[in-house]
Amino acid sequence: MADRTSLTARGELVHGCAEALARAPAELPPDVGRVDLDVSGVTFMGTAGLELLDSLDDHGRRPPVRVTATGWTGRPRRVLKLTGLDTTDPPHPPADTAGPERPRPPVTSAVALERTERLLQLRTEVEQLRRAISSRPVIDQARGVLMATHACTAEQAWNVLREFPSAPTPSCTR
Repeated sequence: MADRTSLTARGELVHGCAEALARAPAELPPDVGRVDLDVSGVTFMGTAGLELLDSLDDHGRRPPVRVTATGWTGRPRRVLKLTGLDTTDPPHPPADTAGPERPRPPVTSAVALERTERLLQLRTEVEQLRRAISSRPVIDQARGVLMATHACTAEQAWNVLREFPSAPTPSCTR
C-alpha cells in the first residue's frame, strides 16, 4: 500500500478548483491509505471551500483512507472559525467531540457569517453606548462636585474620576 499522498492547494478555493480538489482523492490509486491536503497557500475560501471540506470528510470516512487538511491561515482560517469547524484539521471533529458523527454546520456564505458577526459586535456596542448615556448625568454631577470642592478644571476632574481606584484623594490645581 502506498502509504500517503500529498495535495497542495494555492490561491483561492472557489468553484472549479475546489471541485477538482474534491475529486482528487477518489481518482488516486486504490493502494493510497492517507491523503494530506496542505492549504497553507490558500488566500481565499468561500462556500466552495466548505463544500470541499464536506467532500473530503465523506471520502475520509471510507476505510482505509484517512484524509487530512492542514495549514489553515488568514481568511480561510477565519471562515472555519465562523462556521465552527476545527481550524487545525476541519474534516475531522475536534478532540472534545464525542461519537463517530459530528453535526455538520450548514454551508453558508462566508459574507453572511461575517455580517452576522459584525451585527453582534454592533449590538454590543449599542448596548455599551446606551449604558454610557444613562450614566452620563451622574458622571457630570461628580465632575461638578470635584470642580467646586477642589478647584479643578473639567479635564482634571475627569482625569480624577477615570483614575479613581488608584487616586482616592483628588489633587487638582489650576
